[in-house]
Amino acid sequence: MGVAEKIKENVGNLTIKVRLIFQPAEEAHIGAERVITSGDLEGVDLLVGYHKHPNLPIGQISAGNGRRNAAVDKFVVKLTGGWWSC
Repeated sequence: MGVAEKIKENVGNLTIKVRLIFQPAEEAHIGAERVITSGDLEGVDLLVGYHKHPNLPIGQISAGNGRRNAAVDKFVVKLTGGWWSC
């Protein structure tokens, strides 16, 4: 949201069109699909994604080409048993 605020403050100085897209269900496999099928990416030539990385010190970023920080995991926990005494 801080980036959005700075963009808005400087909108008169921009020489490019900026579109902010907030992905729903970001931690599930359906979020990216919803963004793609919504049509919000039509006409977009460059997409920059951001994912919070809590292990980095404040003021430091990690950047690189290609896919990063992407994973969708699914598992099932089945608990069976009877009476337990503590």
